[in-house]
Amino acid sequence: MTLILVSILFATAGTDLSTEARSSAFLVPRLLNYQGRLTDSSGLPVPDSVYALTFRLYAQPVGGVPFWFENQSIAVCNGVFSVELGRDNPIGGVPDSGEVYLGVALAGEELEPRSRIVSTLYAVRADTANYALAAGSAGADNAWVRGTPDSVLFTVKQLGIARGGASNVIWGGGRHTHTNLGNACTTGMAGFDCYYCAVGGGFGNSAAGNYSTLAGGLNNSASSEYATVGGGGYNHAGGTYATVAGGQGNAATSGTAAVGGGKFNLASGMNSTIAGGKYNTAAGYCSVVAGGVDNSAVDQYAGVLGGSGNTAGGAYSSVAGGFGNVASGHCALVAGGFCNVARGQASVAAGTLARANHSGSFVWSDSARGDGESTYTTGADQFRVRSRGGVWFFSNSEMTRGVYLAPGASAWSAIGASAGDILADRVEELLAAVQALREENRQQQLMIERLQQELNRR
Repeated sequence: MTLILVSILFATAGTDLSTEARSSAFLVPRLLNYQGRLTDSSGLPVPDSVYALTFRLYAQPVGGVPFWFENQSIAVCNGVFSVELGRDNPIGGVPDSGEVYLGVALAGEELEPRSRIVSTLYAVRADTANYALAAGSAGADNAWVRGTPDSVLFTVKQLGIARGGASNVIWGGGRHTHTNLGNACTTGMAGFDCYYCAVGGGFGNSAAGNYSTLAGGLNNSASSEYATVGGGGYNHAGGTYATVAGGQGNAATSGTAAVGGGKFNLASGMNSTIAGGKYNTAAGYCSVVAGGVDNSAVDQYAGVLGGSGNTAGGAYSSVAGGFGNVASGHCALVAGGFCNVARGQASVAAGTLARANHSGSFVWSDSARGDGESTYTTGADQFRVRSRGGVWFFSNSEMTRGVYLAPGASAWSAIGASAGDILADRVEELLAAVQALREENRQQQLMIERLQQELNRR
């Protein structure tokens, strides 16, 4: 089991404030807001459940005795959890050594490494911090000025902006470029200089990459440069230019990957896209899953339009829909249906339990009742169709001409080709021929009569 730190949000009680200062300063809660992610040894999120965790604060990164600890039962969803430390055992103070490390233990075993809490946590102990608490916003650097025209306000210097009284945190040397308007939200990353990070609202959100943006929602994170999360809950945009528009538990972890919405979808391939649905994966370069449930596009330019349990596993392969279909060949296609497989290059399978096993093959199978009734190819470039209810091929638009293969038959029968049908269709043609013969016979009779008259005169 491993733990990945997503963000640390803090607010801890100040000490040594004078009576005069305490009278005018706001009260700072003795709490530390912490958000993390639990994964197994393979890097996958642990199952959703409630876990018993022990949190400890140390003055050193390894070994030593904690100066504070607390046990809590934490709900974990998609590996992500958020907790308020100090809720049951208030954090009384910060060591004078200037170093604080947070350890997290699961089932008695502390996960490594400990997370260092940088100076922001204990800055409230410094004299300047005590003064700032008492003095409020005095000082020219913190003042606002009117813009020209007189319709906007600007700070005198470039300052990061965070919503006050909401346990928000702005980290790093680039914090003067940050905007954080949420609740218990974080911009930037401890120990790194991240610039132009923005959180528009929501709770527990983190924008930790340069130019990253998080519009709102719950416990979302945008951790890479130019990454964006629009909203929803427990979503993660972890690739450069990656985008998650919303939904729950979705992740876009590679460059320019995108998830439009849905639930627990993962776009991990470069330029991959998942439009929606649930439990879908687009792992190939420029792969696409349009929707459905539990579909996967795992090779480059592969695509699944929808359905459930379908896999486009070959480069340029496609599955249009249905259930349990697999297109594993290069440029293979499964048009739909149930548990069909297109293994061959440029092969096509459709229907039920069709097996296009060879390159250039086409298989369509009727309602097979099990693997023993599957229709399959035995070589390349075969066209195989099984239709136990019969097969018709028509050669005219009225579907009155063509051939028919009856159920169980081995020979084709003509459609509409009986002598009676042929004569019926040629009635007018035959009548015209008879009329022409009659006219020809009449003309010949007239000629005979004229010849007879000529002979009689002689």
